[in-house]
Amino acid sequence: MATALKLRFAALMITAEFHPVFSTFLVFALAFVLRAVNVDTSYELHVDEFTYARLGASVATGELPNLSGTNFFLHPPAFFILVALFEFFLDAGSNSETAVFNLRWINVALGAATASALMLIGRQMGSTTVGILAAAIFSLDPFIVRQNSRVFLDTATIAWVAITWLMASRLYSRGQYRPASWFGIGLVGGLAILTKDMAAFLIILPPALLILFARQIRMQTLLAAGAGAVLPYLVWILVVISTGNWSVFWLSKSSGLARLFGAEQSTGYNVGAGTPSAVDAFVEQGLYYGPSYIIMAAGSSFGIWLLWRGPSLPLRFVGAVNSSAVVMISYAMVFGTFEEQFLYFLIVPAIMACVLGASVLRMVKFSAAIRTGLVFLFGMIIVWSTAVWTTLHLLERDSAWAPMLSYVRANLAPSDAVVVTSLDKFALTEFDRGDWYTAEALRERDVQYAILPSNLIEQRYTEITPDQADFIESHGEVIYTTQSRTLGELVLIKLDRDSISSKPPVGQ
Repeated sequence: MATALKLRFAALMITAEFHPVFSTFLVFALAFVLRAVNVDTSYELHVDEFTYARLGASVATGELPNLSGTNFFLHPPAFFILVALFEFFLDAGSNSETAVFNLRWINVALGAATASALMLIGRQMGSTTVGILAAAIFSLDPFIVRQNSRVFLDTATIAWVAITWLMASRLYSRGQYRPASWFGIGLVGGLAILTKDMAAFLIILPPALLILFARQIRMQTLLAAGAGAVLPYLVWILVVISTGNWSVFWLSKSSGLARLFGAEQSTGYNVGAGTPSAVDAFVEQGLYYGPSYIIMAAGSSFGIWLLWRGPSLPLRFVGAVNSSAVVMISYAMVFGTFEEQFLYFLIVPAIMACVLGASVLRMVKFSAAIRTGLVFLFGMIIVWSTAVWTTLHLLERDSAWAPMLSYVRANLAPSDAVVVTSLDKFALTEFDRGDWYTAEALRERDVQYAILPSNLIEQRYTEITPDQADFIESHGEVIYTTQSRTLGELVLIKLDRDSISSKPPVGQ
């Protein structure tokens, strides 16, 4: 049995070695399927998905990204343009959540493309085995699959970053330093920055670290790549100025920079005031995302070692990218705004640092115990990730918002006044909805219904306070309830308006 498995693995390696196009397509297909299975029920709808879908819809009409007529400049426009193209050629859906579910296929495809790019990078810098191992870890990793299954900016950003790394690794390995070629690589990296500004840490900072630690990169090459990287964003700024929106753009970017560097804390784990800390979240999610945390920790160590002691410039480049991500995430965790999705910027370079660092150790005369430990580490990560994938995609459902929204549309009249607390304010646009959270507001507006997600309220991810939610629940009847891993219990309450009218305001 063991001999047969070894022969099959050897055959696969030979096929991948001599048929890179076939292996690239195979990795893409497998990664795509792993993300596509039950993509609409494995991960709960998120409020940001509705925001980005609306921004894409505004671009599809020929406008700048905007929300209800207010221009949106917090993030650059590349992903919203991609969403607009999707909505232009394909029907986004009959309602807002259907549109979000359809748009998830964009990131499913981009995540699969990133897996293929990492396989090619590993093959270029290490071996076919290294490439396939990197692609396998990426394709199965629970945190990565979740990111690739939602309409977030990070998947598209890192897809552009991975293509940039692939192009750079090929030129490094061939010793090609023509400025024109590196300018083209910079342009691709610039598309990553035009998708999410944070990508600058993974595009611009690594060459600077190489100059500091390796002293092998040519300044002419660096300047050409840098010019290409800033060009797409400069074009975007010219568009902003030409449309008379510079002051609004600068105000939005100033607020974003304040959040990034921690001067302003409005989202993420560092807000305080009852929101969970990053450590609390990591502990609570450890069973599901333990493999991801192990990869990030191990990859950070390998990355720093490769930057300092890597035997070649391409390997030091991998170390520089990973170290740049470590610097960015470490600052965000301690001082800045730290949101969970930021970890996607760390885990992808960490995978490459892990597998390439391990391949370097294999060539050095280390003890058999260390080599066995590395095999055990990667084997455990893949087995654990496979078990989590099976649980999240086949055995459990994380979908409460979709059935709740369907129930509301089927059973409530559009004229009914409904208290909304999260993404339902964007999804139920045909209803009379609002943030009437106090007893006084409930009486004045004569509110009839309320939708309350228990976990989001307890974790202070909504504007309604737990005390206000308790007041509403104590003066109404639950007429529909559904549950999910993310939301806990999601309830629809029919309010007793006579009872509320006879009570004094609570918490006023």
